[in-house]
Order: sequence, then C-alpha cells, then structure tokens
Amino acid sequence: MRVQLKRILRRTGFVAALFLITWLFVGCEKVYGDHEVGNWHWPFIKHEPSFQVHFENPADVGLEILPPDKLTRGEQWKLPKFCEVRYGVSSVISCYEAMCEERMPRTEEGLKKSLEWDGICFHRDRAFWRQSYE
Repeated sequence: MRVQLKRILRRTGFVAALFLITWLFVGCEKVYGDHEVGNWHWPFIKHEPSFQVHFENPADVGLEILPPDKLTRGEQWKLPKFCEVRYGVSSVISCYEAMCEERMPRTEEGLKKSLEWDGICFHRDRAFWRQSYE
C-alpha cells in the first residue's frame, strides 16, 4: 500500500513540476489575421519566466506593424517588456527586426519575399532604423 502511495505522489509531483515549468516558459501571442483567417494564438517559448501566458504585441494592429512613433504612450511602455519576454531583446530596434523577420523572412539573396507590402517591415536595414528611431 505504501509503495503505491509513493508511486502516486512521485507521479503527481512530476506532473505538477512539468505543469509549472510549462506555465513559466510557454506563452501564447494573439496574432491578428485578415477577415478570412481571423485571430489565433501562436505559442512561443518565453525568454524569461513569467506567470503570464497570454500576450499581445502592442505594435501589431490588424495586419500591420505600427512604427514606434505611431504607438500610444501605454503601448510604448508595454513594448519593451513584450520584446524581452517574446524575443529576448530589450532594444526596440532589435524587437522590430525580429517581428519583421518573423512576418517576412529573408530569402537567400537577402531580399524580401514580398516587396509589394510597403509597411514598416519594408525598411529593414539598420541605417533606416538608427536614423529614424534612435
């Protein structure tokens, strides 16, 4: 009887530890799609532990990534924390580069897959970012 109780306690402890680790290191980002696709939650590995599971990118509005100067003061305040947890960077420039890379990965030649889109990710070189937002 005691052996079964120990086995149950070990398994319960293992499941609880696994649950806690997952809760601390896995998050879901709310991603906005177009009207046909809708919204969904994209799981990601957090770069720092947090009990928060649901995250929203303050710069991601609909299908666009807004530049830092178009964000409200509250969104500008939330962006660095989101970037630290989601991408592991504290620099706004590095965060925007990570967001753009995720949305529009570069091809082997270094070109964008979609040159028609003239949003914030169109200007992906560091010189533009440093000149505009530093």
